[in-house]
Amino acid sequence: MPGKYISFETACRHAAGKDAAGGAVLSRVLYWQPKAKIKRGGRYWIADIRKAWAYDCGLTVKSFDLAVKRLLQKGMIEKRQGPHPSGCALNCLYLRAADGVYKKVMVIKNAGVPTDSLLQVPW
Repeated sequence: MPGKYISFETACRHAAGKDAAGGAVLSRVLYWQPKAKIKRGGRYWIADIRKAWAYDCGLTVKSFDLAVKRLLQKGMIEKRQGPHPSGCALNCLYLRAADGVYKKVMVIKNAGVPTDSLLQVPW
C-alpha cells in the first residue's frame, strides 16, 4: 500500500529490478559506502575478495557474480579489480554505488511500494 514504509533491503531489491541477489549486493555496497577509506581515481571504494563479498551478502560466489553483472548492466554500481591495499590478496574486487543510487533507494523506501508487487513468486 503506498505510503507504507518498507525496509532498506526491500527497497534495494526493488531498485535492483526485484532481483533478490542484486538487492542483497546493492544493500551491502550502500551500507559500506560511507565507511570506505580506499581512494582510487578521486573516488572512495570498498575492497574485498569475491568470496568474502558473497559471504557478506549471503550468496554463493556464482550468484554474487551474476548479481554484480546485472547491477553493472543497470548502471547501479561501479567495479574495478586489483590488489588489495593491505597486500593480503592479489585479485581484489573494488565496488562502489553509482552516483544517485542511494537517493533512488531512499525514495523507494520512503514512498513505500505495495508488498505484493515485490514478492511475486514465479511458481
